[in-house]
Amino acid sequence: MGKCKILIPLIVMTGLCVLPLIAQTNVSDTSTPSWYPKIAINTSNDTMVVWQEDVSGDDRIYFALKKEDGNWSNARAIPGQNGGCTVPDIYRKDQDFLVVWHNHSRNAIELVRYIYSRGEWSGTNTIGSGGSVENARVISTTNNRVAVAWQERTPDKYNVKVRVQNSSGKWLNEVNVSQSGYTSKYCDLYPGPNGKIYVAWQQKTPLGGGDNIKEPQMNIENGQGTWGGAFDVNEINEKCYRPSVAVTSSDTVLCSFFHIARQSFYGSVRSGGWSTGSIHLGNWQEHDKYYSDCASIGDGFIFVFKDGGGYIRYITYETSGQNLSGTPLPGTGDPVTTLEFQPTSWGNSKALGKGTYPAVDWYHWAGAAVAWHEGENPEIKVAFVDVDEGGHGEGEPPVADFTYSPQKGVVPLRVSFDASDSTDPDGTIELYEWRFGDGKVGEGKTVSHTYQQKGNFIVRLKVTDNDGNWDKAYGDIEVLQQVFPPLNQQYSRLTNRSLLTVEYIYQVTWSKNPKNQEYGIDVVKYHIYKRRQGTQKYSFLGEAGTKDLIYYDRTLGTSPVKYQYYVTAVDAEGRESKIPN
Repeated sequence: MGKCKILIPLIVMTGLCVLPLIAQTNVSDTSTPSWYPKIAINTSNDTMVVWQEDVSGDDRIYFALKKEDGNWSNARAIPGQNGGCTVPDIYRKDQDFLVVWHNHSRNAIELVRYIYSRGEWSGTNTIGSGGSVENARVISTTNNRVAVAWQERTPDKYNVKVRVQNSSGKWLNEVNVSQSGYTSKYCDLYPGPNGKIYVAWQQKTPLGGGDNIKEPQMNIENGQGTWGGAFDVNEINEKCYRPSVAVTSSDTVLCSFFHIARQSFYGSVRSGGWSTGSIHLGNWQEHDKYYSDCASIGDGFIFVFKDGGGYIRYITYETSGQNLSGTPLPGTGDPVTTLEFQPTSWGNSKALGKGTYPAVDWYHWAGAAVAWHEGENPEIKVAFVDVDEGGHGEGEPPVADFTYSPQKGVVPLRVSFDASDSTDPDGTIELYEWRFGDGKVGEGKTVSHTYQQKGNFIVRLKVTDNDGNWDKAYGDIEVLQQVFPPLNQQYSRLTNRSLLTVEYIYQVTWSKNPKNQEYGIDVVKYHIYKRRQGTQKYSFLGEAGTKDLIYYDRTLGTSPVKYQYYVTAVDAEGRESKIPN
């Protein structure tokens, strides 16, 4: 039985806790290239990833969904697509998922909805068309609206457009939110409190001498249909590419971007005012490395990016206690400063794996999910990161502790968890929250969970007392795909001749694999397979008990046949070790 307080190193920052990541899943697993992933978590803690799949030169938007059983669905195309569809985006709307993309054959921005209650997709809606439209983004707001943004080319420049569906389901007219005489593109959207809509984009602005800069711009809708006007986020007046935006429930805003001259990602934070702070992450200037993404986590943020070594990394920022002040931005009333973030505000970044085009989402119960594409023939990878919002009340915090059993085993593995050893020195524990490391969660002092996929998982218990204080404890679970095969497998041929016949006897022997006992696997029998030498497939021959560890294959004939044999172990649940090709 496992008993764990803290088994692995942590980074703790004023209410934020980050764990090193272990498990990653290839959710595309296709023979064709997979690009531009986006990820979202709904209010039922289901996770959906969408991406662009290059199918025989005709792009389609694919998806994979992980539901309550912990398994990912097979990758497949979203129905209703017609013509090449590229660069999707996704966001939750309660239990449902909203997905947008650019349809090249129709030259349109299209939206579909995954209806959770029916497990099916809605029909396709055309949101924007005409001119050259691309780079769509979608969100739902806290007052039950939907917003879609995209860039649209006019004869001489790009504009950023936003169209809103009101709470009654009616689509309103599109709005040119960039409001500029210069090219505006690569937009991003995020919902704020009270139904607000935040949109950021990269604007190409001319300087003296014929030079141009590219800087993050932003416009904010007040939640009731009124846009406040476009403004410059950082006033750096240098090339800053591809902004991403996220907003907390307390209306703190992060706008991140890539600073070309300094070859680093930067972020501007507004919490009563704007502050431009640097995140120095390496030196590079390749186009596909400008991409980043961010999401809010309680009163902080998680930021994902590709570093100079080609690794996807994540980093967190806690906004509480920041005192930002400075000169008001022209036309906005928001002060701006050039203060750098203090080193204690940003945690150390964590590498997930090599890849490109990272995306991130966060939801209270499920934590953060990160997606990226990886490899020469890219596949879409997903990993879950235990990043939790926090806060402390008065009095002493509780002490989280738990036991669990078994600590390792074979899919499907049912594990029991007991937090009875958790204590509170000056009160009572009111809430026990579990994250099982596979994207699933639970609540209660004693719980059980069944792992449906192989991997190494970190289990987290968070206990909260009657004063609002909390503590966490962690444990490791190792889940195998199958039983371990027998060891020392050997076979030999004997000949038994009589006056009229010749009997060829093949003797097959093996020994037990001690790892099965180590993992608590109850092997109850062995299966014996054989094939003719030089052929590919083994055929089932028979079975043997767990005592003798020997099997005889008897054959009558005039000449011997060369056979190969293989033995598998079978446990009490009928799970069997793998047969080689």
